[in-house]
Amino acid sequence: MQNIKLTIALFLTSVILISSCQKETVVTEPFLESEKSHFQEGMIQLGEKLNNPYTVENMRKAYQNITKHSQLKSSDITEADIEVTHFYVRFLPKSERELGILHHDTLLELFDYPLDYEMHEGGTYYHDPNIPDTAITWQYTVVEKEFVFPVLEYEVLAELFLPETMLDSKTLKSTEDWTFWDELEVEALKMTGNYEEAPSLKSTNGLIRKKWKPSGKIRVEDNSGLGYPPVIGCKVRAYSWFTIKSDLTDGEGKFYINHNFKGHVNYSIKWERNDFDIRSGNWGQAYFNGPRYKEKAWDQIIWKSIGMSWVYAHIHRGAYTYYYANRWGIKTPPKNGGFLKTRIKIGAMDKSGRAHYYDFNKFFTTPQIKIYRKDSYGNENSSGDLFETAVHELAHASHWEIGYTYGQYVVDAIFSEPFLPESWAQGVGVKITTDTYGYDWNTWQAKTTSSLKSNGGYTPIVWDMMDDYNQRDKKGSAYPIDRVKNYTLNQLEGALYGTNTWNGWRDNIKSKYPDNSTKDYLIELFKNYK
Repeated sequence: MQNIKLTIALFLTSVILISSCQKETVVTEPFLESEKSHFQEGMIQLGEKLNNPYTVENMRKAYQNITKHSQLKSSDITEADIEVTHFYVRFLPKSERELGILHHDTLLELFDYPLDYEMHEGGTYYHDPNIPDTAITWQYTVVEKEFVFPVLEYEVLAELFLPETMLDSKTLKSTEDWTFWDELEVEALKMTGNYEEAPSLKSTNGLIRKKWKPSGKIRVEDNSGLGYPPVIGCKVRAYSWFTIKSDLTDGEGKFYINHNFKGHVNYSIKWERNDFDIRSGNWGQAYFNGPRYKEKAWDQIIWKSIGMSWVYAHIHRGAYTYYYANRWGIKTPPKNGGFLKTRIKIGAMDKSGRAHYYDFNKFFTTPQIKIYRKDSYGNENSSGDLFETAVHELAHASHWEIGYTYGQYVVDAIFSEPFLPESWAQGVGVKITTDTYGYDWNTWQAKTTSSLKSNGGYTPIVWDMMDDYNQRDKKGSAYPIDRVKNYTLNQLEGALYGTNTWNGWRDNIKSKYPDNSTKDYLIELFKNYK
């Protein structure tokens, strides 16, 4: 619904990072061109199915090999100790409600793609070719043996024994035991053709592998003036076979996964939070599959040249700011909370179009919000455009939760007068984007009265009621007269409750906040536009 085009020249050697109205000079770093094009776009390409070293069967075979040929033995550990600790499973949700059941279990780390296949190309989404494109694809994960399965379709793919579980258990009695479980895992990896590196440390009783904890920093290229801002609050995962751990990036974009891995891990970002998730198009979960590293941090700038991952990152920035860094005194968009209140689905579309919010899509598998890489005219949206559009569309979702109704939507659509919903969303989007980017994003005050009346309901009236700028005085008689000022976004949102009409909103503002000295100019201001 919003197509603001504003491009700011990007400094090549230094930029001004503006956050929370504070300025900090940031010196850019040199990067190789190859780093910009390292990551694949499109669907993840899988290779051959791997021989799973962590099945109970393979682990017992590894035990037999060790006890026959290795000098390292533990009298306290028997083959009977190797039993099921976890299940490798996949779920097939038939609806958003069923997918929401899985999302409510915050301990589940779900993947759209299987974990026991080679990955030829990383990609940004995956959909099982045997599942219709319009249906939710299989969701792969690992659960403990005591897991209580919900009432939806699932399949147990493998019974697992994860030796690291034993390292944390009360049965670990000695250093020899610790070393034995590590050697058992190494033997299983070797036996199945999955071992990649030699042991790196010596213990008193044999060779063991070095442990390390994944970390890093995620930033994104911004072509609207911020340089390389951190991607705050994004979910970074590190996984090795069936050990999956994650962390949320902090205010500097840094993450630290407090788990001891041995050997390589796969880094990735899953563009989801508890209250919203970003999709690749209509149905595929959006991912950013990073590198496969051993004992190395993942420091990543998501470059514009990478493609849709850059789009996902800026949509995430807008959604995260509105949901979790909301300092404007307004309610957050709808939160995940049960039947018909599942996550907001944001579809990032790799084509031209006009962004929109459809509340009734929550009944289906398609996204309530769609945001396009290019505007309706085929022009690439800037990072600021994507940020503002995400906020704008989520403001619609919040407005519906306040009380905007299907009936009023139909009336507004029939008479082409969506002034209230569009003006409100426009105001929220402009205010949050302006405060984030540190310069005035409000180009709508440069439009004449006649152009705004025929502009589909988009007006600068929210900004008009907050600022002390009268377009009529500054720009002439062709522009709106604006003698209203000093209202807050919190007050203007408060006046939305109990009304669905343009004039009803105006009257609520006047009656709810009688101390504003400019309240008597509200009728004059509202008449400018409708």
